[in-house]
Amino acid sequence: MKLVSYLKDGHDQLAFLVNEYLYDCDVLHPDLPSSMSMFLHYWEDMFPIAQKVNAAIEAGNFSKDRGRNVNELQLLAPVPFPTSCRDGYAFRQHVAAARRNRKVDMI
Repeated sequence: MKLVSYLKDGHDQLAFLVNEYLYDCDVLHPDLPSSMSMFLHYWEDMFPIAQKVNAAIEAGNFSKDRGRNVNELQLLAPVPFPTSCRDGYAFRQHVAAARRNRKVDMI
């Protein structure tokens, strides 16, 4: 299953990517959200539904008329508005502290 965010009417839209076509999640199933942030926030509930809908698309249960060609749309970052952004520096500090606590030299 491939999930994509793209620009639709000035907002991010969550869609399934299947065979070069994007299918809006919220259009294909009323319980699926229109944004990646909502999808991730309600992951436990959304993921099983999304798997079933994606399988239905791949099985041909939805016509290509329900989708839009990916090459005609502006793709966004997969998670357009992340709640946090981590850099490698924080991880390096974590590793250094852990190795120091075990009295092992830093690599």
